[in-house]
Amino acid sequence: MIVVKILMVTAVIMLLHELGHVISAKLMGLPIIDFGIKSKPYPHLYVSTERPSNDTQRFIYLSAGMISTLIWCVVLWSLGFLSYPFIMWAFILELALEANPFYSDITIALIAIKIRKKGLINPHESEYNRVIKDHQFSIQWYIHFTLWTILVVSLIKYGKLFVSMS
Repeated sequence: MIVVKILMVTAVIMLLHELGHVISAKLMGLPIIDFGIKSKPYPHLYVSTERPSNDTQRFIYLSAGMISTLIWCVVLWSLGFLSYPFIMWAFILELALEANPFYSDITIALIAIKIRKKGLINPHESEYNRVIKDHQFSIQWYIHFTLWTILVVSLIKYGKLFVSMS
C-alpha cells in the first residue's frame, strides 16, 4: 500500500514540476506546443514549447521544473508534511528522476549546448542521437553521474534519518 501512495504522490509532484515549466514559458511568452505523457525512457509527463530564442530563456525554462519541485519540497517540509514517509520517499524518487544523467532537464540542457556549438539549428533525429551518444560517457556526463549518485545516496540517507526521527 505504501508503494501505491508513493507513486501517487510522485505523479502529483511530476505534475507540479511540469507546471513550473508551463509558468516559466508563459512568463517568457513562449507558446506551449504540447503537454502529455511519454513512455520512454520511463513514464513521465512533459511540456513542449516553441524553442527558446536564447540561452537565458533555455536555462530558465529547463530549470523551472526542478526549482518548482524544490519549492514544493520546502513548503511541504515547513508545513510538516514530509514527516509522512510516503511523501518523503515520493520527493526522493522525484528528485532522483529529475536529476539523473541519462534523461533529465539537465541532460537536455547540456545536449542543447553541444548541438548549438556544432551549429545544428534544427537537427535531424540522427544528428540529435549522435550528439546524445557523444554526450553519454563524456567528462561532463561522468561529473553529472557522480553528483547524481551523491544526491541519491544523500536523499536516501537523509530520508531514512528524517522518517526515523518522526
